[in-house]
Amino acid sequence: TALIHRHFIVDAALEFPTGNAAAQTLRATEAGGKTGKQLFGSMAIAGIYSVLRDALGVVPSMLCTLNIPGVTFAIYNSPMLLSIGFLVGFAPVAFWFAGALLGNFGIIVGGTAAGLFDVMTAQGIVKSLGMGLMMGFGVAVVLKDILPQVVGIVRGLAADSSTDTDEQSLISGSLKLDAGIIGLGAAAIAVIVAIVLDLGPVPAVIVTLFTFVTTIMSAQSCGQTGIDPMEIFGLIVMLIVAAFAQLAQVKLFFIAGIVAVACGLAGDVMNDFKAGAVLGTNPRAQWIGQAIGGIVGALVAAAVMVALVTAYGPDAFGPDKSFVAAQASVVATMVSGIPSVPWFAGGFIAGIVMYWLGIPAMMIGLGVYLPFYMSLTAFLGSCVKLAYDKWAAHRDAAAGLSDEEKAAKDAAFQEQGLVVASGLLGGESIVGVILAFVSVGLSLLG
Repeated sequence: TALIHRHFIVDAALEFPTGNAAAQTLRATEAGGKTGKQLFGSMAIAGIYSVLRDALGVVPSMLCTLNIPGVTFAIYNSPMLLSIGFLVGFAPVAFWFAGALLGNFGIIVGGTAAGLFDVMTAQGIVKSLGMGLMMGFGVAVVLKDILPQVVGIVRGLAADSSTDTDEQSLISGSLKLDAGIIGLGAAAIAVIVAIVLDLGPVPAVIVTLFTFVTTIMSAQSCGQTGIDPMEIFGLIVMLIVAAFAQLAQVKLFFIAGIVAVACGLAGDVMNDFKAGAVLGTNPRAQWIGQAIGGIVGALVAAAVMVALVTAYGPDAFGPDKSFVAAQASVVATMVSGIPSVPWFAGGFIAGIVMYWLGIPAMMIGLGVYLPFYMSLTAFLGSCVKLAYDKWAAHRDAAAGLSDEEKAAKDAAFQEQGLVVASGLLGGESIVGVILAFVSVGLSLLG
């Protein structure tokens, strides 16, 4: 995150909807007034809605479901996912939805209707293609955008970087120290993997290098969609290692877990950097705080996991169990290997080519891979954003305002939409965490 901060936060200036929502929440707590009422009012609405849906079962989780073999066609009744589509915007989510249409209706429905393959084979092809597109895109980002920066960083070790501001470069000012910390961290990861998982030197290096690549992919995905498909990235590295070494399944699961956690942490850190950029926070201070939080969080998360397994037993995790653990279930189904290596390879090459052509392969690959109901719901949220913008433009034109007045009124209108969408996103996510804790507490008491 220290190395990629400038690219994603300053140069690319990605949306990072979750980080933006966090910034708006913090800003509203200071501003109060109308902005605060809009934010916390929308948070309350989303929170109450979540309680009605998840705790009381009054509101269904899925709407407009259709029985299409191999396709989870429905609208996810989620203010948070609708808000993500609104915050990201119509154009990026359109590519996301195009990938969903390609995977679900082009390959699964169309391919099975044409008799090319059965539903299960088609689903494996879709998963392989989606992973390939995202992996190819991630590798292209590293080769085209990240490596040149790393070369510049190495060349500038002895140079004076005092002209860079904190907002421009996280590691300016104490470059040698930061580079040393990053190097030691990478070496420590490699040593831990080699010792704990009993890997040889080649697999250990593969895990370390590809974890760096996948965390970049995670940052890109979080920046564009607000979604961090960390289990996908864990699967990709796991399968790559499996191709070079014969390892027990439990060791492959460990590799997937290490990569998934690293990607999850990277996505979280980059969202926080975005919030800090919006609020004018010093990113170096943020990075130090995140480093401390990452270590403490690892210990706390491990302790919580041990407590859950002790209380419920290992059989409580999995499909149709108390803890569904959907991401782990995906890893379990993929541990035997990539369902379709040719489609994965084709997607990998296509992801690289698309990136060089300026086509957002990450968004397309995400749509191909994710369940259709998630893509459809986010797309509906982006359609609301499109209608919102068109209505604002029509209203300004009808009012006969000057260009300056239109700009000022449009900025205020856009901020209002951002605040409300951020409140809906934050309200559901916060209440979801509270409900989870309540559920665990009641289970332990029972």
